[in-house]
Amino acid sequence: QLVQANREVFLQEIDGVLENLVAAKQVHGTRVKRVTIKDQGKGAFTHESGIDDCDGLITNSPGLLLFAFFADCTPIFLVDPVQKGIGLIHAGWKGTLGNIAGKSIEAMKSCFGSEPRDIRAVIGPRIGKECYQVGVDLREKLGQLGFNQSPYLTDGHLDLGEINRTLLL
Repeated sequence: QLVQANREVFLQEIDGVLENLVAAKQVHGTRVKRVTIKDQGKGAFTHESGIDDCDGLITNSPGLLLFAFFADCTPIFLVDPVQKGIGLIHAGWKGTLGNIAGKSIEAMKSCFGSEPRDIRAVIGPRIGKECYQVGVDLREKLGQLGFNQSPYLTDGHLDLGEINRTLLL
């Protein structure tokens, strides 16, 4: 009940209504889902009603409000002003290494006819590199993808924002 009340306070600030919100049941994966007006309200009132098994949402349906949850993971906001499409991505280390950013761009291309050069991206606040020390297992995975050196990995500290920026470019 408190969560719903907090969402309503937030939505009042942007002249939105809870019924237009769409949220996913995030799993730290790479699945991107196109949502339409038929998905309106999914995840708005309860977590259980959210879009299953999904960490990226895209839409070109006017009025839908994409909503996601972040702690130290990387939020990525996408907008295609030409084709009028938007995306919201939850990119933790698993999603980042699975290139959810690129998969979201490809989904916008496929679903809306977006040209990657037209899509604008904003990488939001996330855990800072100085606070995100990773173990040997993850460093090996980073090495397999070419992200095991500076600026991505420095003295065992990972910069998720920089990896996502490179993937988006």
